[in-house]
Amino acid sequence: MQIRLAENIRALRRQHRFTQEQLAESLGVTPGAVYKWEAGLSQPELAIIVELSDLFDTSVDVLLGYEMKDNRRQTTADRLRRYQTEKDRTGLAEAEKALQKYPNDFEIVESDRDVAHAAADRRGLRPAGCAAAGAAGMDHRRVYPAVRRADAAEIRVRAALHRKGYAAV
Repeated sequence: MQIRLAENIRALRRQHRFTQEQLAESLGVTPGAVYKWEAGLSQPELAIIVELSDLFDTSVDVLLGYEMKDNRRQTTADRLRRYQTEKDRTGLAEAEKALQKYPNDFEIVESDRDVAHAAADRRGLRPAGCAAAGAAGMDHRRVYPAVRRADAAEIRVRAALHRKGYAAV
């Protein structure tokens, strides 16, 4: 998620034909504070963000530049597979969130594990090569925390499926 608050404050201020001084006066802050917000050096407090939103007649979401992702289970699994294929490291954080949200979903767990392995591959380390990581002076438990969580979750899902009488995948 990328917040575009600084850009949006500047664009909305210009759109409404305010100077930094006029905006500062209407919000009860210094012109320097407005400059810092627009330059991305600082961020306004939440109460000021709500005031800006009212002043510019827009929602807080629009002011922040927030766009909600589609977080349905299937869409999340598809996104994780794309991250795995592209070996995108940003997918690792999303994979961990998906594992927390869907801990018993085999497709998510499998995708999560694949993303973690792909991220390890991208760093030149392989989960199968934990001994190599140790030889390089790295603690494999720190290198692969997501891999370990994903593997543990996969074992839980497989055990649950086995208890319910499903054949092993």
